[in-house]
Amino acid sequence: MVRYNNTEIEKAKIEKAKIEKAKIEKAKIEKAKIEKSFNRK
Repeated sequence: MVRYNNTEIEKAKIEKAKIEKAKIEKAKIEKAKIEKSFNRK
């Protein structure tokens, strides 16, 4: 049985969450860009 260091697992979870958050932020920016271009017409 392999014992994992809990802090390493927690760190990995936090990193994953940060990546997910960054993806969401990027999607919001993309959406804002699209909306901006629509409003120009």
